Amino acid sequence: MGPRLPDNTPRGGLSLFEVSAEVRRDIGEIFQAVAFLDAGAIGASETPDFSNLRYAVGAGVRYKLPFGPVRFDVALPLDKREGDAAFQIYVSIGQAF
Repeated sequence: MGPRLPDNTPRGGLSLFEVSAEVRRDIGEIFQAVAFLDAGAIGASETPDFSNLRYAVGAGVRYKLPFGPVRFDVALPLDKREGDAAFQIYVSIGQAF
């Protein structure tokens, strides 16, 4: 999502802005379904550049355990650029935020 060199190689950045929204719905006692929207930007300067915001949506499942959920999410970029994957899969343990 950040700046790229002329050959499309990621350049990195000096600033980061990110925001997420998530809706969860219980499915029985141990599962949850989730839908989410993520937005973010990486800037080449020390202050965020909101003109290059990138967006993604996704859905997932949570398996609730006593110490935190096991999470499985699939996310799709809404404004895919050349070189971006068509989707991303995330598997993790614990809360996202």
